[in-house]
Amino acid sequence: MKKIFSWIVMLPTGFIMILFSISNRDVFAFTLWPLPYVAEIPIFVVVLSAIVIGVLWGFIISWLTASKIRRLARLNARKLTNAERENQRLKGQVTSLQNQFKQSQNHLKDVQTIPDVKNLPANVDAA
Repeated sequence: MKKIFSWIVMLPTGFIMILFSISNRDVFAFTLWPLPYVAEIPIFVVVLSAIVIGVLWGFIISWLTASKIRRLARLNARKLTNAERENQRLKGQVTSLQNQFKQSQNHLKDVQTIPDVKNLPANVDAA
């Protein structure tokens, strides 16, 4: 879908730029006042260059502005990784404690099944 949208936007834009370039081939004298240099450039080159420079400048500004968001995203990703690692460690501890509890319960059952010495018959000799 993005490719189709890209073609729908870029094709007419390219066509308009070509028509603009063909219709504005007049020469423009570009001078830098304190310097003695004069460059004769077609008007379409000046206009399209200004557009390209504006787009690039906007891209750079937006990229620099988003640096704070990217930094926060990296920080949150690190925090998430650390939290997941801590979660796995704690799950291991819980499993270990559950196993220890089950073993102690089994041991307690074994201790409770040992016969009581007081309830032994009287005729049994205690060695």
